[in-house]
Amino acid sequence: MGKVGRFILKVAAVVILLGGGFAFGLSMVTGETRNGNGTQGEFDHLITVGLSQSGEDTPWKAANTESFMETFVEENGYRLISADAGEDQEKQFSDVKGFIKQNVDYIILNPVAETGWEEVLEEAKDAGIPVILINNKIDEEDASLYRCWIGSDYEKQARDAGKWLAKYLKSEGREKDHIAMATIQGSIGTPEQLAHAEGYRSVFEKHSNWHMRAQQTGEGTRDEGKEVMKLFLEHYPDLEVVFAENDEMALGAIEAIKEAGKTCGPEGDILLISFGGSKEGVQAVADGDLNVTFEKNPNQAPKAAELIQRMDSGIVIDKEQYVSEKYYDSGMELEDIIEKRTY
Repeated sequence: MGKVGRFILKVAAVVILLGGGFAFGLSMVTGETRNGNGTQGEFDHLITVGLSQSGEDTPWKAANTESFMETFVEENGYRLISADAGEDQEKQFSDVKGFIKQNVDYIILNPVAETGWEEVLEEAKDAGIPVILINNKIDEEDASLYRCWIGSDYEKQARDAGKWLAKYLKSEGREKDHIAMATIQGSIGTPEQLAHAEGYRSVFEKHSNWHMRAQQTGEGTRDEGKEVMKLFLEHYPDLEVVFAENDEMALGAIEAIKEAGKTCGPEGDILLISFGGSKEGVQAVADGDLNVTFEKNPNQAPKAAELIQRMDSGIVIDKEQYVSEKYYDSGMELEDIIEKRTY
């Protein structure tokens, strides 16, 4: 790709990212014309991106993949080559090596596993192809093997949940009460679970009257979340607050609480806080069963496109990049959010 063409592309793509209001300016920069029937003409040069997706087929993953499909399109100056390895790391190695052979400009990788990446990523590095990790991290000593990671700030999620709880208890006149709590954890030892734990720790240091009675993994599933909640209710009948580290486990906890003859949510016996922001999670908030859910945003592609433009311009970027995320509680209007939720 020639330097002039690449420069034109970078300018054009930045304009696209800034918004549709710059369409006329874009037309002048790229030499293309637009009318009511859409774009006429194409970019002279496209940035080719290889997307290697992984994991079980879930609504969240589908929404994550769709964000890349919608963002990395020719009208935005990209050509996307995608592959899905499921949970097969060997296939993912092969997929990434295929991108290298095709001489893509960038590789976006959602790694199946944390380890085993040195050889493949060395090949990408030697070929001069920057690698962007999404969602999952890797455990490799050589940090130069990838350019950056994009995902959720799980530690901040937990801190924000603690701040939300402190504000809620204060509104109820209970900020000085002793509060018995428990956590239904995600899979133990995962980066997500460890980051949540660190976030809780920093919050609890500020609230000596909050007491974490129990923590047990629900392995991320609704059924396991329900079983863990049953144990909590049996052994700690005075529980007032429960954190569930994803919406699926929170929904299982709701079932267990109701079957035990108790209630949860803003008007309930147990205050229930979740992480995920899924359609079902937000619906549970609207139904009054869940107090709040903190979003895990699958829309990572715009951040990836922004970073590619910066890297293409020679701008140094931070190693860890976080997507913006919101929370949804019972004090909000949630109908439109639920209707538009795709995961």
